[in-house]
Amino acid sequence: MAGHCAAEIEAPLAVGDLMPHHAFRETQFFREWVRPQGIVDLVAAVLDRSASQPVVLSIFRHACDGAVDDETRRRMSLVVPHIRRAVLVSRLIDRKTSAAATFTETLDGLRTGICLVDAEGRIIHANNACRAILGAGDFLSGVAGERIAARDGKTDKILRELFAATEARLASGGQGAALPVTAPDGTRYVVHVLPLMSDAPRRATAAGAATAAVFIRKAAIDSPAAPEVIARSYNLTPTELRVLLAIGRSRRGSRGCGVARCCRNHREEASRPSVREDPRQPPGGSGQDRRGILDAARRLA
Repeated sequence: MAGHCAAEIEAPLAVGDLMPHHAFRETQFFREWVRPQGIVDLVAAVLDRSASQPVVLSIFRHACDGAVDDETRRRMSLVVPHIRRAVLVSRLIDRKTSAAATFTETLDGLRTGICLVDAEGRIIHANNACRAILGAGDFLSGVAGERIAARDGKTDKILRELFAATEARLASGGQGAALPVTAPDGTRYVVHVLPLMSDAPRRATAAGAATAAVFIRKAAIDSPAAPEVIARSYNLTPTELRVLLAIGRSRRGSRGCGVARCCRNHREEASRPSVREDPRQPPGGSGQDRRGILDAARRLA
């Protein structure tokens, strides 16, 4: 196999090109695997060569076929280019499919609703969050292949205009547009329409091509990673973190924001060396220190 892989791409290669037939018949491989199957020769050609996965086409010849001759090589040279193109196209499709799957999984992992639409607002692709928002139909609705529609007539008209003007907006240097939307329960959302391309010929030749990305999210500051960051920064246990978050929720505004500052100041004070500190105790890791953080947070509350 190593000899075949080192050969020129698409060039037919037989056993006789690598070693004499009589020497091949004396090998253990020939005695234990080749001869029991009635194989006397093979013709092979390298279709693609890469460091990770070379592709070789091999055709075995049995006793009734005889050894590889010039006619066999000629026929092989006629077939191999077509098979090689098919293999290369298949690999390209696999790479594109894998990239698309990775892109889809990445979008589905986001909490923001994201969908790709054409110039008429028809949905080409939507992530899980967007499908949930549109499926609920509170203020926007739509499924794949259909246009995104807003329940409010004025908002729907603005959306239509934004979708139709995406190419012109890009050509003029625009960066997209944001549209505030309010759900029936009073929850506020922001719908951001971002143009994707301004190439008119490309748009004309690619039917159904995405011309804009639509981002839908609540109009609120949401930092779900903050509790985890606080816990890691101050070595809090899950119970201590729950107490700290409860204090923060009970004190909105500037005082609530001061919980983390209080913890940080206390940590800095605890990390300073003290003559009464036990040198065997690792700094900043004692239960007394964590209790001090919670006591300081309670005083802040």
